[in-house]
Amino acid sequence: MEHKERDIEMLLYSRPDLISPLWFGGHGISRWLARQYNVPSGRIDLLGVVDFHDYKSLVVVELKRGEIDSRAIGQVCRYAADVRHILDAVCSKSGGILATGDSHIFKVLIGGSINRQAFLEAEGVGAICLGYTLDDGLISIGSFELADNRRWETYGRLAEAKPFEYWLRQAKIEIEYMERGWQ
Repeated sequence: MEHKERDIEMLLYSRPDLISPLWFGGHGISRWLARQYNVPSGRIDLLGVVDFHDYKSLVVVELKRGEIDSRAIGQVCRYAADVRHILDAVCSKSGGILATGDSHIFKVLIGGSINRQAFLEAEGVGAICLGYTLDDGLISIGSFELADNRRWETYGRLAEAKPFEYWLRQAKIEIEYMERGWQ
């Protein structure tokens, strides 16, 4: 049975708890503030809030029935930027400033699949990419995993390269201090 993006949106809208709290520091999406919310760059599928002890953070969710791609990543980033500008307007109207937590915006993409390049792009802009499966009207949300370790091996090799000499030296100094018990 073919499901539409709207069907997935309705399921998630009725159950924000289906998106694991692990993605938000152990606090789940407490409620949705809006659905199909218009902002200057488009329409946010779901706009939610995560309640922490002393502050709230916003969650911008973009849903894709199929694969999450570069366009979807750009889309959720534009929406988050619009929300950032809205929060700036709130601050200017109130003459105040928001605490760091209150001004944080989670970017979440939920789709049927993602390719390696899009996964790395999303990671680079701090977007959370989640996959869904839909079976008999029940939805499961989980994380995508990158199946290879090539990039970590590459990062390790690049950490030894000339542009990062200073940080490598500093890390070695810190290790030496710790080993000698200096603080």
